Amino acid sequence: MRPLFASPRGPARLMCRSLLLSCLLTTLVVGLSACDSDDDGGLRLTQSGLLQVTPERLIFSILAEGQSESRDLNLTNSGSADLVISGLEVTQSRASFSISGEEGAEVSLPLTIAPQEELRLRVDYTADSQGIEGDEELVIATNSARQREVKVPIIATD
Repeated sequence: MRPLFASPRGPARLMCRSLLLSCLLTTLVVGLSACDSDDDGGLRLTQSGLLQVTPERLIFSILAEGQSESRDLNLTNSGSADLVISGLEVTQSRASFSISGEEGAEVSLPLTIAPQEELRLRVDYTADSQGIEGDEELVIATNSARQREVKVPIIATD
């Protein structure tokens, strides 16, 4: 009686082993990215929030001094644990930026976003004589083990 599935031989067997090893290594790497060390020097699985920001960059118009414009920014926690936003800061900017919640509500840090939930922020820009110079970023600080901060470029265009 012949076996239903014969074991591959020669180069096919080597290819199967390589594929299996590749799958095992990928699983190990993905698993370790969600691990943390415990007090005894071992590893333990951890849950972590994961921030997704849309849009990936904030694009404002080139405005005359004193004019204002607003953009919405969606922060989504695609992770498996609460995501805590501990900082929202625009860096390298001489222009005036402010960040508020929906309906203009004041943002009070820290903000907590539950897994698979979304938070919408509004970023307001008021032009000064310098405008946006091209190296501004909104830096979002989080408690995520995988992304301590997320940088959102701020751009001005016609």
